[in-house]
Parts: sequence; structure tokens; C-alpha cells
Amino acid sequence: MEHQPVYKQDADYARQQDELALYRDSNRINGACAQAIEQAIKDSNYALYRYDLDSSAQKVIAEYGAERVV
Repeated sequence: MEHQPVYKQDADYARQQDELALYRDSNRINGACAQAIEQAIKDSNYALYRYDLDSSAQKVIAEYGAERVV
């Protein structure tokens, strides 16, 4: 699966390079990824204070890619 690359520059750089759309898309996906991480952790709860974090991480990495999850 191909993941959209993470835009690593700041907004000022993106504006100067006429890449603001790339910056905004990457930022939007970052927010969705953060929400997916939170949801995957919640979904992995199998007992009081017990979570399957390995499977949670793998699920989100498969969807968004390791670089964005980091």
C-alpha cells in the first residue's frame, strides 16, 4: 500500500515553495492518524487496564505508514 509522504517543512516554507496544499494535506492526515492511534488503543482494551498495543500499532502503521505514526 502506498502512503502519502509526510510533509516535513513548516508552513512558511510551504508557502514560499507554493506547496501549501501539500502541507495542509499532510497536516490533515496527521490529525486523522492521531485519532486512529487513540481509537486503536481504545479498541485494544481486553481487560481492566490491559491493552494489546502491538496489534494497535500494527493496525495504524498499516493504514498510515510507519513514518507518519512516528
